[in-house]
Amino acid sequence: MKNTYTKLAIGLLFSAGLMQSCSILQTVGLRKKKTVIAAKDSTGEKDSTAAYDKLLKDAHVDSGMFTVIRKENNYYFEIPLKKMGQDILLIQKLSSVPLALNEAGVNKGMNYENKVIRFTYRREKKEVWVSEIKPQVEAPKGDAIAASVDDNYRPSYIESFKIESYSKDSSAVVIKVNKVFDGSEKSFTDVFTSLGLGTSPKTSISTIEDIKSYSNNIVVKSVLSTKVTEGNESVPVSLEITSNLYELPETPMVARFADPRIGFFTSPRWYFNDKQQELDKKNLVNRWRLEP
Repeated sequence: MKNTYTKLAIGLLFSAGLMQSCSILQTVGLRKKKTVIAAKDSTGEKDSTAAYDKLLKDAHVDSGMFTVIRKENNYYFEIPLKKMGQDILLIQKLSSVPLALNEAGVNKGMNYENKVIRFTYRREKKEVWVSEIKPQVEAPKGDAIAASVDDNYRPSYIESFKIESYSKDSSAVVIKVNKVFDGSEKSFTDVFTSLGLGTSPKTSISTIEDIKSYSNNIVVKSVLSTKVTEGNESVPVSLEITSNLYELPETPMVARFADPRIGFFTSPRWYFNDKQQELDKKNLVNRWRLEP
């Protein structure tokens, strides 16, 4: 058992380094604003609206940032087309931990992984794709160099969802989201890797506990289970995870440049423009928008 605890403690050290690097995503001022005009879809809706009616029958519906539909053990997001392409901060925290992890210094409330993501409507494929955004590079949209910057620092896709149906007025699409929160896929959360345990969730004993939608965020509660083995010893580990999808505001916080003479936590930012002779690298002070 001692060897297993040692392995968990090593994982904690890795997690601490990850948390520091992930803090760049907590600075709302870092995000790059992107405006996407989503046209109202007009293909295949008649058949799909019938599926929508069938889906809503006897389902629990929770309105908010996205409408969350729960039917039996399945969860769906109804995403308005106008929200496609918007920046969403995905915040991952531990809500409860077992004794084995607590003894190794992993505690409730730890933030282990953050991402900025965008949902994209792929009409031709009848799917919704999700890309991960790295808010580190910026170039004025009117500059000639901007096109090259976009090509060299494009977002990467991390997940796709089949469109289950369209809303009544075809202004929104419905996708089933179980796989990214119940341990089937690691695209949204990879907690055991983040903690240095090197295992995957056992889906038969992992589940979504609840999903609630609010005006500007969605909170997902999940329980993910695995087994950590060291030599002849095995320790079962179940974690409760809170995933918060937060819709970033259209007007970001004002960025503040760091001063090396003062000890701030900072995030790197690279600036390109047509007039520069070399890449302008700066550091921004990590700030949090604290409001009641």
